[in-house]
Amino acid sequence: MSTPLSAPVVAATPLRSGNAGSSRGAARVNAETITTARSCGATGEIVVRADSAFYAKAVISTCRRHKVRFSVTARIDAKVRAACDSIGDDQ
Repeated sequence: MSTPLSAPVVAATPLRSGNAGSSRGAARVNAETITTARSCGATGEIVVRADSAFYAKAVISTCRRHKVRFSVTARIDAKVRAACDSIGDDQ
């Protein structure tokens, strides 16, 4: 989290036991972090940024449900490439 007058700080760092994938529990941690930010007085726009390990329906749904903006890197697979290729130059 950051403000116009402060440097960014890490808002959450989930610890998972054992051999767990990066996205395990990500939607829950995302929701808790957004709630914590708002509880601490955040009234401005909240933007969630995540890498491709967190490209999952649950993470996107959580951002939408909490009405925050988000930027999640998508893996380039056949479906994503086809969707990108279908975007015309004028769009």
